[in-house]
Amino acid sequence: MGAELRHIAAFLAVARCGNFTRAATELHVSQPALTVQIRQLEAALGLRLFDRNNRNVALTQPGRELVAPFERRSCSKCGRSSSTPTMSRHTAAA
Repeated sequence: MGAELRHIAAFLAVARCGNFTRAATELHVSQPALTVQIRQLEAALGLRLFDRNNRNVALTQPGRELVAPFERRSCSKCGRSSSTPTMSRHTAAA
């Protein structure tokens, strides 16, 4: 299974929101469904994209490195300008 647009959208939403529940709400999916999409993406890429526990979600280094390319890919598919800022302070911290 390769990375589909829905997986990329899920990844970007969690990265932007810094929280699976808020990202799921934004995407109009259940939190368990979002978790499955992120796990599928991580399996397809062979990378762990988020460090997560019961309270916190943070991008790993590989996750941080994928934000910009995934935003460009996502923007090219939906026609949005790639210069549109979408990431929050959650991804700015390294």
